[in-house]
Amino acid sequence: MLFDPWAPFSREVGICETGAVRDVLVGNFILPSYDRQAGSRPDYQPGMPEQEWGPGGMIQTPPLYWWLSALTVRFLGWNEFALRLLSILAAAAVCAVVYAWATAVFDRRIAIWAAALVLLCKYFVENALSPRMDMLFVLFVVGACLYLERACAMKGRERLAVLAGAAVCIALGTMSKGPAGALLPGLALGSFLLLRGRSRELVVPGILIAFATGLSAWLIWSIAAYRVGGNDFFQYQVVKGLALRFLPNALGGDSNCRYEPYIYAKVIFAQCLPWSLFLPALVALLISRRASIPDPLLFAACWFAVVITFFTLSSGRCIVYILPCVPPMALMLAYLFVEIDREADLNSVSVVLFKGGCLLVVLGTLALLILIVVVLGSGIPQNVFQELHATDRGLLTMLRDLRPSLYFWIVLSAIGVVVVAGGLIRSHPGRSVRGLLIISIAGTFLWFHSIDPALAERRTFKGFAATIDSMVPSGAVIEYLGADTPCDLHFYLVHQLSRGSLASSKSSFIVIGETDYKRLNPTQRATLQLLANSSSTGVNSSRLMLMRSRDSGR
Repeated sequence: MLFDPWAPFSREVGICETGAVRDVLVGNFILPSYDRQAGSRPDYQPGMPEQEWGPGGMIQTPPLYWWLSALTVRFLGWNEFALRLLSILAAAAVCAVVYAWATAVFDRRIAIWAAALVLLCKYFVENALSPRMDMLFVLFVVGACLYLERACAMKGRERLAVLAGAAVCIALGTMSKGPAGALLPGLALGSFLLLRGRSRELVVPGILIAFATGLSAWLIWSIAAYRVGGNDFFQYQVVKGLALRFLPNALGGDSNCRYEPYIYAKVIFAQCLPWSLFLPALVALLISRRASIPDPLLFAACWFAVVITFFTLSSGRCIVYILPCVPPMALMLAYLFVEIDREADLNSVSVVLFKGGCLLVVLGTLALLILIVVVLGSGIPQNVFQELHATDRGLLTMLRDLRPSLYFWIVLSAIGVVVVAGGLIRSHPGRSVRGLLIISIAGTFLWFHSIDPALAERRTFKGFAATIDSMVPSGAVIEYLGADTPCDLHFYLVHQLSRGSLASSKSSFIVIGETDYKRLNPTQRATLQLLANSSSTGVNSSRLMLMRSRDSGR
């Protein structure tokens, strides 16, 4: 709750998908739609699922997330908190499950660190506040992987019980995001057993039954969805959404997410700072102890590696895909920190790399502290400030308005730097790790409690939507002219917002992007009267509310 789940939505993917929640609430349970108007757009052709949301705006994954979100909306109302709540609860459950697993296979000290590292990963928290299915999917992948790891260490009735738990998690995972809910745990289990020379266990009846049972839930839903969506569903969800998305490009793969192959290295490094700086030390530790790696740690390493490898080789490389690798990474780093604190040989490669990571954190944090203190203290010369881009000027002004939070961050980060530096000087890794924790807490709190909500306030169309609703008569339809989808505007508007073009538009009220408006010829602009202009900046360009004269269509 410290991360302000009530902050307004801005241009984020999750808000574009909340239309499926509306569709569930009106009774379309089997195959909800993000936007029913997608099928009536001028560029839509039946049987061609390359549209923004697929044929008829259909969802691209099974609907478990939207079913559960519809329940929270039913009880809490149509608001930001209700739509974020499911992801928040799923994230909290992930932390709890990781803690329980680490406590069972290692000790409470490693468990506490593992849970803390998950919660203090920017990549993880960012998705925990997003109204999408990804965090729910991560929860069930984590549950399936942990049950499978425990099954490898058990026999008899206990093993059957945990395999039953794995089957339930696989079923829920596939109903959250398709067969990946079975594929990722299966790849993690398979690679672990192969490395341990136990490949025969892959065909043990109990494991096969667990995966078959889990996949049956997705298969049953797919049959029901095919009866509703027909060939459009098959082409969009199965052919394009599964086969072509996850095939390598060399084998004919095709996806809307076409990032470079090394995108996930960039995501892990940038989105998981400062903890990603210690991955080299972790690799060195695993190599040095390759003959005696505990089974749970090796399973976590296989889990992390198969997620990264599978999606790197796929043609579809959306940034959010590798979110399931955060929990095993947190567990391995927690093991590293505790082991280094117990390490007697202070000259080992892993300890040297750990100290190097700590030094980078200290230097980077000091540089940020000096920069912020200078900006807050002496400010930026007015002539330099005026030469900055309007967005940059707005961000600097916003930071000045966040002085109390910045002061808190400065004090806490300075304490963390002193603790980390003291641990380095006295060769006390445990103290350095605690300093890293302080720095990470300070940064996470500043970003998600203060900066992120403030950016959302600047970028959202919530106020613009209220202005439009107050100006447009009740029952009137507003048409949006543009190639993009104004998801947050559609979310906050009380009036109906339809898609159209200037030539075919019949509505008296039009919303258009400022850039698109400037492209209109003088004759077209002469028929339009400006009523309101959004003040949004950043990733959103301004939107104009226009009223068209009655004789403009003649």
